[in-house]
Amino acid sequence: MPNRDPMPIPSPDTPRGPTPTPGIPDPTQQKPPLTPVQDPSDTKNPQDPLDPALLPIGDPAGAA
Repeated sequence: MPNRDPMPIPSPDTPRGPTPTPGIPDPTQQKPPLTPVQDPSDTKNPQDPLDPALLPIGDPAGAA
């Protein structure tokens, strides 16, 4: 079924680009996350070894 609403013709006063939608956060206005040096509460070390129980290696019992 064709759309019966015609496309609006922009005027020179029409803003270009995306327009903000109320209730939806604008990611361009958000601040980037802090680095571990800037955030003293971040205690995660990316060099720590992973817990072997969390590695996605499949089900070893199902391979038999």
